[in-house]
Amino acid sequence: MLESRAGKGFLEGMGSARAEASNLTSGRISRIRRGVLDWYAREKRDLPWRKRPTPYRVWVSEILLQQTRVETAIPYFRDLMRRFPSLRSLSRARVDEVLMAWSGLGYYRRARNLHQAVREVEERYGGKVPRSAEALRSLPGIGDYTAGAIRSIAFGERAAAVDGNTFRVVARLQAYRGDPKRSGAMGRVRRWAETLVPVRDPGVFNQALMDLGARICLPRNPSCEKCPVRGSCRARKQGLARSIPPASPSRSRRVREVAAVIRRGGRVLLARRPEKGLLGGLWELPGGEMVDSLPEEQFLRDLTRERLGLQVRVVKRLGEIRHSIMDRQIRGVAFDCRVEKGRLRTRVYEACRWLSPEEIRDVPITGATRKYLPHLAKAARPREVEV
Repeated sequence: MLESRAGKGFLEGMGSARAEASNLTSGRISRIRRGVLDWYAREKRDLPWRKRPTPYRVWVSEILLQQTRVETAIPYFRDLMRRFPSLRSLSRARVDEVLMAWSGLGYYRRARNLHQAVREVEERYGGKVPRSAEALRSLPGIGDYTAGAIRSIAFGERAAAVDGNTFRVVARLQAYRGDPKRSGAMGRVRRWAETLVPVRDPGVFNQALMDLGARICLPRNPSCEKCPVRGSCRARKQGLARSIPPASPSRSRRVREVAAVIRRGGRVLLARRPEKGLLGGLWELPGGEMVDSLPEEQFLRDLTRERLGLQVRVVKRLGEIRHSIMDRQIRGVAFDCRVEKGRLRTRVYEACRWLSPEEIRDVPITGATRKYLPHLAKAARPREVEV
C-alpha cells in the first residue's frame, strides 16, 4: 500500500527522494546522454555565440535569450558584440548607449542589470567573469539558470542550466507533472538535470537539451516520433507528453492607450520615463493607458494637462498600433495635438525634450513609440505655440 502511494505520488510530483533516485539508473542516464549528444552532433543550430563561447559572450547571449526567441536575439547579439566587443567596453559605456542597442527587445531591466553587473565584475573581479555559482548569482540579473549556463558552457564546469526548454524535456523524461512556476518543482527538475549532466563537455550537453526542447520537445505539439530519447521518456510511454508541464492560465489583459504627437519647429516632444519601473529610462510619446470610459480625445487632453502642464487641442487621429508587453495586449492610438496654452513641466516624467526625426533615432525609445514613428509623417504642421 505504501509503495503504491509513493508511485502514484511521484507521477503527480509528490514522490519521495528514493523514488526520484530510482528513476534515473546508470543505464538510463547513459542512454539519455548518448541519445541527446548524438542528435545534437547532427542537428545543432549554427548560432553566433557558440562559435567562440567566452564567458562574456555566453553571458550576453543568455541575458538576450531571456524572454526572447533565438531568431530575434541573433541580430541583437551581433550588434552588441560590434558595439561592445569586450566586457570592459560594455562596462565603460553609458547606460543610454546600452538601452539604445537593446531598443525593440523589451524587458529593458535585463539591459540595465547586465550593464550594472559588468561594472561590478570590473570593480570586484578585475574584469574577469567569476567561475563560482555563488559569485555569479550575486551579480544583478543572474539566477540559477544563467549561472549554470555560464559555468558549463564557458568554463566546462559540471552544472545544470534549466531554462523553460530544459525543464520541459527533463519533466517529460520523468513524467513529472509539477508546475514550473513553483519553486519546489523547479528544484526537483534541477536535481534531475544535475544528475544527467556529464562530467565531460557539460556545456555541450546543456545546449543539446535546450535545442531538443526548442525543436523537438515542443510545448503543446511535441514531435515524439523524432525524439532521440523517446525510448527513455516516461511521459511518452504513459501518454502524458502533451500535458507536461501543465498549461498556465492566461493572464493577459486588453488595454487601450493614447499618445500625443506635439510638434514645435519640426521637432516632436518626447518624454523620458522614470528610471525605476516598467521601461525605466526610455523615451516615449507622452500618453498613457486609459483607465475610464472617457472618449480618447478627452482623456488625452486631461492626461497632457496633468502630466505636462499643457492644454492641447486634438487636431486629428494619426494612426493605430498593436503592441504587447508582459501581460498586456495594447491597442494604442496616436493623435496630432496643438498646444493652446500652458508651460511645459515634467510632473511624472524624468525629462522632456523636443527632438528632430534624426535625433529620435539616437535615443532609446519604447517599442510602442517605435511603432508610432511611421505615423508621425502624417502629422500636419499647424502653427505652434511656444512652450
